[in-house]
Order: sequence, then C-alpha cells, then structure tokens
Amino acid sequence: MNSDFHSKDFQFSPGSHKDRKVIWIKFRKDDLLIKKVKALVGPKWSATARCWYVPDKPVYRELFSIAAKVDLYEQADIAPVNQPA
Repeated sequence: MNSDFHSKDFQFSPGSHKDRKVIWIKFRKDDLLIKKVKALVGPKWSATARCWYVPDKPVYRELFSIAAKVDLYEQADIAPVNQPA
C-alpha cells in the first residue's frame, strides 16, 4: 500500500459532486503534493469546491484509509422490491 497519502498533509472526505460520489482531497498548496495527487488515476480539480477529488471507489478508500461503504439494504436482507428506487 502506498503511504504517500498517510500524512498530516492530506485530508480526505467522501462527498458528491455533479451527482456523483467522490472523495475530496484537501491539502495546502504545494507543488510536490499536487504532483502526488496528479499521479493518481482520474483526479480532477473542482473550481467550485476549490479542491481535488477522485471517484469514490474501493481502491481509493483503501489507499486513503477510509472505511468501506456499507450497503445497509444488502446487510438487512431486504428484498430488492422493498428497497428505495
């Protein structure tokens, strides 16, 4: 596992952007940190949020040490017909 992102330099938080699940990546403006983020697959800059983000995928959750998403409907054995659309 890459430890480049396990420092006090980065803050990660799940969220949404343009109706998509994302993980926000916040850090102070520093060329070296920007290079680390750009080395990821698929990072994007949000001008409105003024920070970087990546898709909320298991690989990024593991890389950033964020707990995996839990599907409560799947855990509770609720039939698909009774789940929200």
